[in-house]
Order: sequence, then structure tokens, then C-alpha cells
Amino acid sequence: MLGILIIDIIRFTVSFILLVIATRSFLKTRISAMFYLTLGFGLITFGHLLSDIYFLMIKI
Repeated sequence: MLGILIIDIIRFTVSFILLVIATRSFLKTRISAMFYLTLGFGLITFGHLLSDIYFLMIKI
């Protein structure tokens, strides 16, 4: 259980860092493709966070 939690925290941290980097590059360039990349990273990060919370509540 603890190992899975640590892996989930690492995954969320890496995806959040990618989201921040993509957001900063979109704000610097204002390219529409970068916006969609940022949106995709945001959806993946948010979905991963919700699934972790959901499965954590089931295990408790």
C-alpha cells in the first residue's frame, strides 16, 4: 500500500512539473498547438489525481 502511494505521488509530481513547463512555454509563445499540449497535460494530471483519490477512498 505504501509503495503504491509513493509511486502515485511521484507520478503526480512529474506530471505537474510537465504541466508547469508546458504552461510557461505556452504563455511565452502563444502558439495554439502548445495550448492543446498544455490542456492535455492538465487533463491527464487532473484525471490521475481524481483516480488516485477515488482508489484511495475505496482501499480505506
